Amino acid sequence: MIDDGRLDSAREFVTRFLREEIDETTNPELFGEDVLMFAVIKIDARAPSWILQQLTDRRWPLSRRAELLCPMMTNYAEGYAILRDEAPNLVRHMPDPGR
Repeated sequence: MIDDGRLDSAREFVTRFLREEIDETTNPELFGEDVLMFAVIKIDARAPSWILQQLTDRRWPLSRRAELLCPMMTNYAEGYAILRDEAPNLVRHMPDPGR
């Protein structure tokens, strides 16, 4: 199925972002086109357990994991709770899903 290939591509892009292989400096065109945002939105809708697992995975830098939170629409509250439990000061400026 074509969409499964797109989901796999989105996961690969997010993984490369988390590994710090790509960023706004090295790949400005990808960030200018909001590729990360759309990848996270797709994964959040189609494979929420995968994206939530990445938020809990301490192999990835906390700042990178936090960048995945804002585009999450379906599971924002769960993602917020994961990051809040690990680093309350990190999410204090983000919208609280309980308000």
